[in-house]
Amino acid sequence: MNRLHRGKTLRLEQWDYSAQRGYFITTCVKGRHQLFGQIKNKEMYLSSAGKIVRDIWVNLPNQVDCRIDTFVIMPDHFHGIIFITNHTSPPVEAIHELPLQRIIPRYQVLRRQMTLPMVIGRFKMQTAKLINQIVDRSGQALWQSNYYEHVIRSEQDLQRIRLYIENNPLNWKGN
Repeated sequence: MNRLHRGKTLRLEQWDYSAQRGYFITTCVKGRHQLFGQIKNKEMYLSSAGKIVRDIWVNLPNQVDCRIDTFVIMPDHFHGIIFITNHTSPPVEAIHELPLQRIIPRYQVLRRQMTLPMVIGRFKMQTAKLINQIVDRSGQALWQSNYYEHVIRSEQDLQRIRLYIENNPLNWKGN
């Protein structure tokens, strides 16, 4: 699973990311700063910033049509499984992007209509806003601009990813 952390866009070109499926998400703190806590004796201890990440992730189903599954907050990144449960959410104009232009490539129009980017954008925006307030760094980027996602295609795939997430603190080799 080491290939998960290269920061490349691995999105499937023809995939509808509003499809009612499960998705494995990884997003990293910009600069890989260890803001969310620390691992002691192979167990993660959340800082106040880490608790904000946890609380906002757990609250997502109250804001959008999704169900969360296994997740872990690590010192400098986050892994989670999310299931999109309804693909009738309204299109997103912009979350972390420029507003729609008159003429834009087809892939950009489709991306703005995807539920998964909307959910992850909301998660990143809300966590950044609250964390920046508590660490007194208003307006600065908290997260790397991109995130990794993987479409969960089978029960076996889901179980493998759950195990990876659950074992992440055990395998931590951070600074």
